[in-house]
Amino acid sequence: MRSQRTYLGLLPVEPGQRDVVIAFLKEKGCDKFYVPESASPETLFYRGTRAEYEEALKQLWTLESQPAVKKTVLKQPAVKKTTVQQRNGKDDSEVYDKLELSPLQKELCDQLTKDMVKKSAEFKGKPPTPENIEKGKKVNQWKKQTLRSILTREQYAEYYRQHGAQAPDAELGAEPKVKEARPGEQKTDEAIFARLKLSLKQEEHLKKLVEWMAEGTKEMKKSDDPISEGSKLNKKWREGLDRIFTKAQRQQYLDYWGPPPAGIVGQ
Repeated sequence: MRSQRTYLGLLPVEPGQRDVVIAFLKEKGCDKFYVPESASPETLFYRGTRAEYEEALKQLWTLESQPAVKKTVLKQPAVKKTTVQQRNGKDDSEVYDKLELSPLQKELCDQLTKDMVKKSAEFKGKPPTPENIEKGKKVNQWKKQTLRSILTREQYAEYYRQHGAQAPDAELGAEPKVKEARPGEQKTDEAIFARLKLSLKQEEHLKKLVEWMAEGTKEMKKSDDPISEGSKLNKKWREGLDRIFTKAQRQQYLDYWGPPPAGIVGQ
């Protein structure tokens, strides 16, 4: 029988009540949660199957909707804080550092983190009502979709592995089909770009760079000093590639073309 995929979900927790919520969930048999390193006091994730995550949310709803139960639970002594090793979880920023992101990807991931803080403020630390739970689910899904567009397929799979889970096939998508170079084949930027397995965001920014380069080349040819203008254009082109590509992708690009000859634009 095929094993169910691990699901990562956010659990809404009231300020200062994370430890008692953890203790409550443990008593209910929902113990597949973890607290990312450097997380805020209200942050609590659940890592299990989708059904187990839903069960944990139901238990939280029971805690919130029954005052007598909540009062009893909140009287329990706080659970001793666990160490980072015991948490068995990692903060996203720590995971990003292990993914060998390009400067562009790092910028986008940093922005994603900021946007998550803003979006989560709508339900974070508030009672786990059906409305807030639904908001949490939508934000969680939005984060996954955004992250998948930023990261390559390999990076996204590694993101899940770093969090102790396996990326769902539906989120990963099919392995990109890469057409290998043939002996004697004319080299083009388009050919090597298609072999770099870029993420959607990388492709988006690369397209803009290519369009900018094409327009810049036209203007260069009209200038009084095309060699000097071409040198400046070539420098900005390389800087643009360095920003978009990871180190591995950049090296693959350089290996394809070889060292760029001085004064040659767009190599």
